[in-house]
Amino acid sequence: MFRHRTIIAEDMSSFKYEAKDNRAINKIALTRVFTKTGTFIFNLGLVNFCETAITTWFMAIWVFRVQQEIPADEQTFLDSHLLTILTFGYCLGSFISLSTIQSISMQYPWLPTSFQCLNFILWIWNLKVKFCTDIAWLFVWCMWIGVHAGTSYTNFLFLACTKTNMDCDMQLNYYERELVVNLLLMAFNLGPFLAGAFSFGHELFEYPEMLYNPPN
Repeated sequence: MFRHRTIIAEDMSSFKYEAKDNRAINKIALTRVFTKTGTFIFNLGLVNFCETAITTWFMAIWVFRVQQEIPADEQTFLDSHLLTILTFGYCLGSFISLSTIQSISMQYPWLPTSFQCLNFILWIWNLKVKFCTDIAWLFVWCMWIGVHAGTSYTNFLFLACTKTNMDCDMQLNYYERELVVNLLLMAFNLGPFLAGAFSFGHELFEYPEMLYNPPN
């Protein structure tokens, strides 16, 4: 057993690539990787911002209004669990997209972001004019919303970790990949953080009762 560990240690010492050689966050390294991958990083952050704003901000306000209009003793199961149902639809769409690799999303990284920005605008409009109120259509719409961030996440990280022969290849060398993955994950989390902050600020002043009695 100890001899086996020694052999493994000897083999590890002969590896060409070492983690300590990976690019650190500094001005030169950031400039190089942003030149190659800035479009992907920006789009991943923006698509997640729009997604989180829709699901935790606009959708929550819409459900809150619906549940306030219907007396509690007159609400059906769907009415009283509307936000949970719509969130499940969003998670289902996200789950489906996270399990697939699509070349079109890698070749056109702005495509999922464009669709999500359109969803963002349509949900603001829906809050004003209520053009879509049917639960079945809302469920499908929430699935569609969940698709885009999952698609961007899966495909962009695939490109960051893999050398391909496609035109959209990030052209990264081995030592840049860890930095790009970290930057993608930072963008992936920064978008929802900003959306959550805006959501909290708006609800704090416009819908303070939502913070103490959130919709279901």
